[in-house]
Amino acid sequence: MIFKLLTISSLCLLAIAYPSGAPEGSCDLRIPGHMVEPQTSPAPFKVEAVSLGGGKYKITIKSTDSNDFKGFLLAVVDSAGKYIGNFGSSTNSKTLTCPKGNALTHIDNVGKKKVEIEWTKPASATGSIDLMATIVRDYSTFWTNAKTTITLA
Repeated sequence: MIFKLLTISSLCLLAIAYPSGAPEGSCDLRIPGHMVEPQTSPAPFKVEAVSLGGGKYKITIKSTDSNDFKGFLLAVVDSAGKYIGNFGSSTNSKTLTCPKGNALTHIDNVGKKKVEIEWTKPASATGSIDLMATIVRDYSTFWTNAKTTITLA
């Protein structure tokens, strides 16, 4: 009986761990659905953007300590809360089509120290925007508060 319960519990955890990226249903709240609460401490990660010119930016998510992260969900959000811009193609991430616009997520649960992606702003976008990231270290350890505000060039 205990073996059956452990097997069923393990299968349930595997089914909701999302090793190939966040599901589209997690777009709005940017919470991974791991059935545990997010960390309340400051995220040990940096989310940065550097202008490449021509409305393009290099966005980097990187660990600020010695630990890897296994997953992430990134959205670029304007002052109205809408997800804006377009992410370029990458070998270690994929875009999600969300009701508010597109977002970016991981494609595997291999440990990462850093992820870089190109992002293009809408031609009409000006002012400040927020880079909003949920970053998953492991199944029960994740942060939803990794935020950086930048002013578009």
